[in-house]
Amino acid sequence: MGVFLWVVCQLSLQSTLVALAYTRPVDDVSRTFSSTTEYFHHVAEQDLRHLREQPNSIDNIDDARSKYTHCGIFKAITSHFVSKKHDRGPFKLVCDDMRFGNILVNNAKDLKIVAVVDWEWAYAAPYQMLYSPPRWLLIKKPIHWDVDDLPHVSYLSQYKSQFQKFVQILEEEESQRAQDVASTLSGERMSSLMRQSMDDGKFWFHELVYSSFESADNPAWVAIREIIPNLDELAAVSDTESNAFVNNKMEQLRLYDVEWAAMKKEIDRENTEFEVLKEKIEKEDAIEIRNQVEQEQAGDD
Repeated sequence: MGVFLWVVCQLSLQSTLVALAYTRPVDDVSRTFSSTTEYFHHVAEQDLRHLREQPNSIDNIDDARSKYTHCGIFKAITSHFVSKKHDRGPFKLVCDDMRFGNILVNNAKDLKIVAVVDWEWAYAAPYQMLYSPPRWLLIKKPIHWDVDDLPHVSYLSQYKSQFQKFVQILEEEESQRAQDVASTLSGERMSSLMRQSMDDGKFWFHELVYSSFESADNPAWVAIREIIPNLDELAAVSDTESNAFVNNKMEQLRLYDVEWAAMKKEIDRENTEFEVLKEKIEKEDAIEIRNQVEQEQAGDD
C-alpha cells in the first residue's frame, strides 16, 4: 500500500474568501496545505491582507492599531491551539453554515430531520475544527455575542448549559451504536473531543479562524486572554510598523468616506427620482382605473 499525504484545499478559508469577495479579488485558491499549522498560518496571512486592503476594515485609529496587533497575536498563538496529535490529519468535510435554518424536518411534532441544505461553502478542514462544539446552539454565533445587549443576556452560561445537553445526547447516541461511527480514530469519541475543545480553548480559537480579524473586546479574544494572560506581549510589532499601518489605514478610510459620500448622494438622487416617477405612475393608473369604472357605469345606464 502506498503512503498518502493529506492536504487541505485553500477553499477551507471560505469565511475569509466570502468577505474578500465583496472588497477585492482574492489570491489563487488552488494551493493546498499538508498540516493544520500551515493552514492556520495561512489564515493569519489572509486575514492580514484583508485588513490591509479593505478600505473600511477599521473604524478609527485605536481600532486600526488593535486589529493590526491582534493579527500578529493570532499567528503567534497558533501553536498553542493546534492539536499535535492531529496536526498532520486527518482532514474532514466541514460546513460552517450548519444551523437550524438549513435543517429541514418532516413536521413540527416529530422533528425528524429529512434534509440539510446550503452546502455550497462546505470544505476540507483540519480535524480539530470538525470536533469543535457547535456554533449554532444559541442560534446567535459566539463571535456575535454582545455584552452590551439590552436586556443583558448571559450568552456564555446559556451556551454552556445547551452544550452540556447536546454532548450528553451525543454520548448516548455513541453508546447505543454497536460500531461507534463518531469515533474516527481509535479510542476517540466525538463527544470527548468536543469537551476537550471547549476546555482547552480550541473552540474560541476556531471562532477567530471563522471570523477573520476581530476587535480585542470580541468574546473569542476575551476568552483566549483568560487562557493566555500575557497575550499582549506576543505581538512582535514595532511602534514604527504599527504607526505606518495606522496612517495608511486612516488615509484609506478618509478616501473611502469621500467616495461613499458621493455614492450615497447619487443613490439618494436616484431614489428620489424613482419615488417621483412611482408617484406619477400611481396617479396615472388611478385616473385610468377611475375613468374605466365611470365608462362601465355609463354603459350600464
